[in-house]
Amino acid sequence: QMLDGSLIAKEKYRILRNKQQIWDGKVQTLRHFKDEVAQVTGQQECGVCFADYEEFQVGDIIECYTLEELPRSL
Repeated sequence: QMLDGSLIAKEKYRILRNKQQIWDGKVQTLRHFKDEVAQVTGQQECGVCFADYEEFQVGDIIECYTLEELPRSL
């Protein structure tokens, strides 16, 4: 169950278990009901499949993050 936040299909993800990172990668599919979607927000029901990861346990935390390239400054 997603408690808060949003899942965005094109972003990167990490999965934490007991505050330790156990996986880092991308979403393979993100679905809301039967439709494949680009984003799910709030407490909507959704199905998410991560590339090369299926070993979830109760209490795992999924974090979504974005890598940004910033211009150099002096």
